[in-house]
Amino acid sequence: MRLLSSIKYALIISVVLLFQFCSDIASDALAPEKTDLTYTDDIKPVFDRSCIRCHGEDVQNGNVALNLSSYESIQNYIGDVPSYGIIIVPGLETSTLLIRLKPQYNDMYKYLDDPEEYNLIYDWVVFNEAAE
Repeated sequence: MRLLSSIKYALIISVVLLFQFCSDIASDALAPEKTDLTYTDDIKPVFDRSCIRCHGEDVQNGNVALNLSSYESIQNYIGDVPSYGIIIVPGLETSTLLIRLKPQYNDMYKYLDDPEEYNLIYDWVVFNEAAE
């Protein structure tokens, strides 16, 4: 009986550790990396491929007239605190842009070509302070 209890205990510990290990792997899959990113070199190509058709110079769909076609136009949406119209707060991982693009929400994320594009945008906003 004692052997059976020990086996059950060992099995439970193994399962808990396995789930912890798997959740670490899953979160690392989308974990952003700190790099030197700029709008012009790294983010604009993503926006051009995935966002401009609805959020460009001539077309702005959604609740906020959002033009992502140039850094000058994006400056209209950068501020110190999130609010209506301020979708990018440099250094803030809960910026509206990042929330809307977050894979778990499957809102605007579906328009990105791959998960790395989200990581690039995340790194640009959070670690690179939405640099030009």
